[in-house]
Amino acid sequence: MIHSLPLAKSKKEWMYIFIFLTLLFLLNTYLIFQDYKSFKTHEVHTSNNLIVNIYKKDKFDVLKLQNNKFIFFTSANKNKFHKLDYINITVLTQDITFLSYLKGFYTKSFNLYTIPNMKSTKLNYLSQYINKQHKSIETSQIFQALFLAIPMNICVCPILFKNKYKVIFFLFTSFSYCIYYCIVS
Repeated sequence: MIHSLPLAKSKKEWMYIFIFLTLLFLLNTYLIFQDYKSFKTHEVHTSNNLIVNIYKKDKFDVLKLQNNKFIFFTSANKNKFHKLDYINITVLTQDITFLSYLKGFYTKSFNLYTIPNMKSTKLNYLSQYINKQHKSIETSQIFQALFLAIPMNICVCPILFKNKYKVIFFLFTSFSYCIYYCIVS
């Protein structure tokens, strides 16, 4: 029989673990705060970002953008950008708090334009390839989420899973694709 090993044997060892984790948390928070301070040094901040998701509204689109330091949201003209495009954007930083910086914030932006990027082009090519293989948008978004880690639109899930036969078919095809790729590779 296999016995589990204890993480710590005494209260003193637990205290060392707690102190180490607390210092690690404080160091991480300090480094994030330094990024926040450098972000807030100017009233406007220009950066290159990846469009992670697009939320359609009546008069405009809300873009979920990500760079190597943070995630944020902004609005743009309707149908101007596509998911997985790289864009250059200038945002206003004056009303952003440290807590909202940690959670992801919504801010006003201007001077948005698309930048061609190799990684974005490859993902767009694969995404378009998946779209061509499926008739419904919902199914193609499911497979993009599974194989390319592209976020789905929230409104797709209730539409897709209203019918229990669609759920069974989706699970079966997903499982069969996974088995196929495991055997091939």
